[in-house]
Amino acid sequence: MGKTALKKEVFKIRQNFQRTSINFLYFCYLKNIYYKQKNMKKLLVLAFLWSLFTIPFYGEIYLKRNFKITGNYLNFPVCTGARGERMDFYVDGKKVREMVVELDAEHPNFWADMNVTQWKGRTMELRLYNVDLKPSLDSICESKKPRGHENIYAEALRPKFHFTAMRGWLNDPNGLVYYNGRWHLFFQHNPYGWNWNNMTWGHAVSSDLVHWREMGDVLHPDENGTIFSGSCIIDYDNVLGLQHGKQKTLVAFFTYAGHSGHKWSDAAPTTQGMAYSLDGGTTWTKYARNPVIPNICGDNRDPKVVWDAVSHCWIMSLYLGDADKDHGFILLKSRNLLDWQELQRFSVPDERECPGFIPVKVEGSKEIRWIFSGANKIYVVGDFRNNRFIPLTAPNCMDRGANFYAAQTFFNAPDGRVVQIGWMSGSAFPFMPFNQQMSFPRELKLFHTSTGYELRSMPVRELSKLFSHPPFHLAHKEVSSADNPTQHFRGDSYVLDATFKVATGFAGEFGFLLDGFDVRYIAREGKLLMGGSDKREVSLQPEQGKISLRILVDVGSVEVFANNGKVAAAFAYLPSVRTHRVDTQVKNGSVELQNLIIHPISSTWSHK
Repeated sequence: MGKTALKKEVFKIRQNFQRTSINFLYFCYLKNIYYKQKNMKKLLVLAFLWSLFTIPFYGEIYLKRNFKITGNYLNFPVCTGARGERMDFYVDGKKVREMVVELDAEHPNFWADMNVTQWKGRTMELRLYNVDLKPSLDSICESKKPRGHENIYAEALRPKFHFTAMRGWLNDPNGLVYYNGRWHLFFQHNPYGWNWNNMTWGHAVSSDLVHWREMGDVLHPDENGTIFSGSCIIDYDNVLGLQHGKQKTLVAFFTYAGHSGHKWSDAAPTTQGMAYSLDGGTTWTKYARNPVIPNICGDNRDPKVVWDAVSHCWIMSLYLGDADKDHGFILLKSRNLLDWQELQRFSVPDERECPGFIPVKVEGSKEIRWIFSGANKIYVVGDFRNNRFIPLTAPNCMDRGANFYAAQTFFNAPDGRVVQIGWMSGSAFPFMPFNQQMSFPRELKLFHTSTGYELRSMPVRELSKLFSHPPFHLAHKEVSSADNPTQHFRGDSYVLDATFKVATGFAGEFGFLLDGFDVRYIAREGKLLMGGSDKREVSLQPEQGKISLRILVDVGSVEVFANNGKVAAAFAYLPSVRTHRVDTQVKNGSVELQNLIIHPISSTWSHK
């Protein structure tokens, strides 16, 4: 019998011995009560001493391996669908990481990596709590670059211009902030697997909103919990007193999610933590006295912080968790970013999680209104005065697609812009080392119309930076059901702009079939139909007799914008059979295609 098998057998014997001992003591305890004997104190003392002897036998059994850190990364073989295994990492006797990873050295789909540069020259102890996986533990290796780095961003199903993590699972955008010429995108990230787990803040930066460079993970789980969603602000007035030199302090607020799958924080409540950066967002330090906001209610989470110029206070919107159905959200205020005072509790029908609460200028005026939104893409326009949000509109929907969730806007966007990114939830990229994607960045604008306030969104203007190839172009062409002027175009990533002139009395249909994805205007019903197998309809009327479309098609998605953002709709879409076709479709009559331009898009990623 090998050492590992022997350890397992000894462990089972100890467990059985302890259970038998405790059962015997419990029997004696019941017998003592039944006969009302007078030696109860002696029996309790005996039980206490016996527990001291047997408790050590309950210690966890694990495999361990030591590394003298000399490289930059540790690499782990991941097999999607394998059982998640807990691993702990210790440096100088202190636990520094915990992860759950689908380990399989024999059949890895890809290799996940952990940046270990901060512990170079020191010894790291790895503990794996499944003694049957010694081959997988032995396969973990160090390297200067992540294992398989030469293939990153060159994968067959990698989106070309929608953000995806290098590796692992991605969901909610977090901490969006613009500072010193860089757009910072943080995001919910499982660095060690294809599925949701190990929630960590990933980090990427861009100078133009279209080319992103991943910077590595910055906020990792600890004894307070895994790291759920949150936001970033800039401490302009140095109220935290942390600023050194001219660099302003960037401050992140996030949720510490206890009892979310990690043994390290299994007993911790859900609270709000804070971290800060003194070097423009490259490195981050957690606040020493976390959490800054204790548990208020249930799984309260997802702090979004903004500045209110009228009250000269920081305002935080927070989801109270599903425990409070009548008051799903709460607003708090602070002057020093540490002490937070409750202002108001309220709910929004059919809305939950990831609140956004931002002041927005109404187009063509000096009027400022506040927009409150949640993860389900519902928004309400209102006033914020006397520390209360006062709705002025009924709830409305900012995205009509199937896959737009937990959207967040950038703090401190230049020129007063309101730039938003959402998680394109539900997307899946089989057999890839990455999973899920972000929407393309949008610019939001608020209009005051005859029917009330209306929020519109369009892809940010920086999209045109990707137009480097000669476009496919048509103009002033009458199109009927017998015509298909786009039939010879082929592509898997492109931007399609089209304007149709709708004649008075026209009751037909027109649009495009994009590799099986239907975008079609049904004039007799005044509706825009969009989708693959999961189709959505939305009311839409011509503006000045025209229907305009801007459609973003990428390897795994379609985003549709109609009539200059009156309709926005995001879909995760990965056809089972790819034809790369763009077919023009017209039914029941003919329509004038005033203008059509298709811009092919090359990959925005560097393969180096």
